[in-house]
Amino acid sequence: SIGSYAYFHKINRKWNNRGNILSKSEIISRENQEKLISLGVPKNSWFVCVHTREKGYSPIDEDSHKFRNARIQDYYKAMDFINQKGGYCIRIGDKSMKPILKKEGYIDYALSKFKSNEMDLFLAGSCKLFIGSDSGPRGMAGLFGIPIACANLAPLGNSYVRNRGDMGIPKLYK
Repeated sequence: SIGSYAYFHKINRKWNNRGNILSKSEIISRENQEKLISLGVPKNSWFVCVHTREKGYSPIDEDSHKFRNARIQDYYKAMDFINQKGGYCIRIGDKSMKPILKKEGYIDYALSKFKSNEMDLFLAGSCKLFIGSDSGPRGMAGLFGIPIACANLAPLGNSYVRNRGDMGIPKLYK
């Protein structure tokens, strides 16, 4: 919770080199693979999930958590790099989010007709990389052992990443 000690590093050290909590085989289905193609990701192509926390998901406590928000625009350079390497960027999240830039290789799944809890899990567990900010969806990728690269992590005590080899950059405060 906010203001308490973060025990994640101790738990991660004890977890050591055990396997992932969930396996990809648990989420693969023909239906989800067809939805992925319908979203615009060609068969056998790779993709990353992108998510930044925005105002709107939880209006009741937004004032307490707004310091965790980030702008998706700040991630466009990373998304462009992924596109240049042949990957697709799928923005995940909820329907309260603002639309992302309409650009080749950018897929705004969060606002698509395919949005569902099952598809969220499928995408987070099937992507090659998860990039984003401090919000719940990064936890889904971590359950499957998907590499995570996050920026704008806050508060500092919450600036951990899920797995060894993941990267996290704390939020710069002014």
